[in-house]
Amino acid sequence: MPSLIPPTPIPPLALEISGTAAALLVFFWLPSSIYIITSYAFPSFSQRHKTQPSEPLPTRTEIINCALNVFRNQLLGFAIQIAVHTATLNLLGVTPYRHGPTSIRGVAWDIGLCLPICEVVFYSLHRFLHQPWLYRRIHKVHHTFTAPVALAAQYSHPIEYVLTCYLPVMVSPILVRANVVSLWAFVAMVGFESCSVHSGFRVGRLAEKHDLHHVAGSHGGYGTFEFLDWLCGTELRSMRSEKGTAIPAVERDENEL
Repeated sequence: MPSLIPPTPIPPLALEISGTAAALLVFFWLPSSIYIITSYAFPSFSQRHKTQPSEPLPTRTEIINCALNVFRNQLLGFAIQIAVHTATLNLLGVTPYRHGPTSIRGVAWDIGLCLPICEVVFYSLHRFLHQPWLYRRIHKVHHTFTAPVALAAQYSHPIEYVLTCYLPVMVSPILVRANVVSLWAFVAMVGFESCSVHSGFRVGRLAEKHDLHHVAGSHGGYGTFEFLDWLCGTELRSMRSEKGTAIPAVERDENEL
């Protein structure tokens, strides 16, 4: 089976960073921009397919501030990625991710191993950030957008970005010794999923569920998927009014405000 990545003279660190940046650009920034532009350029279409059609669109200033926040957070992520690579290489004599030939089957295997680890880490840390004292100081920044836009997937306090955006996605491939191509594919997959569920559009059950999490600001709906919420009794259930406004079954904790 042919390798997905040919031999290259590019140093491993430069390869890891450039591939990660490309994955974020193509599978996070580009679809996020399309979702946002669609909301403004095609208002009638957007109204029919929005999870909260009665909510006003964010202002231009809010979109710019959101983009700057996300860009800053991602720069922090790259700085950590460089530090982790350097430390791993100097202390253990290996790179964090395997370099060398791989195949589609190999990438699929790596991602299959990464997914449950990523979900457990994300669920645990996301739920932890909903503790009242952490919510007020850190997680409330992300919940500024009660009607999220795609870029708001990574709009957060820097500490939250490290805990819920960087660690679950970047550490999972390290733990399973994934190939660097698998890292890029995983970053791309998670980036597209996260901007889609925050897009404000009805693009599937996961988007509806997470949109409700933002509407309610409640104790529930912490996982990307629903299994851990079901297992731990933190499911979010709701009805929606005829106008599409969510009516949460779990009320917002006043201590979080």
